[in-house]
Amino acid sequence: MAHTLSDWQRARQDREELDFTVEAWTRDAHAIDQVLSRNGNMLVARAAFEQACLQYPNVYLRLRHGCRLIEERKGTP
Repeated sequence: MAHTLSDWQRARQDREELDFTVEAWTRDAHAIDQVLSRNGNMLVARAAFEQACLQYPNVYLRLRHGCRLIEERKGTP
């Protein structure tokens, strides 16, 4: 019998490969309010971040790769 991954293990593995995130933070920048995008490709992640900046001009946004901060944009009040 071949070893296969369970659905839970497969879902976890998929999430780990999507390690670029575009995040909307609370106004006080103490917590993530919403994850807007998860990507496994830097070019797609950067495009998603740029579009998020246009869509949400008043929101504090961060583009991250795992725990590493790539870029942030503090929204205008």
